[in-house]
Amino acid sequence: MAKRYTDEFRRDVVRNIQISRNPMYLVVAAVIAGVGVGLGTWVMLLILGLFIFQTTENQIKLEEHALVRVFGSEFEDYKSKVRRWI
Repeated sequence: MAKRYTDEFRRDVVRNIQISRNPMYLVVAAVIAGVGVGLGTWVMLLILGLFIFQTTENQIKLEEHALVRVFGSEFEDYKSKVRRWI
């Protein structure tokens, strides 16, 4: 079972996530920033900051911990090469 996940992980890394380890969260952050620019309001910067903080602390770090358990040094190597956000 771990072999299958490892192969899928490698394929995804090569194809989809070479710039950011969390492209989905990065897109959401870009949408929040875009809405703020579109509306011309600085309040969205506060919301963006809260989103980034909350997502990093309560989601990404938990996911990374699980990935280290599943993939071990392979994920650690990937983590050292690709930034968390951008």
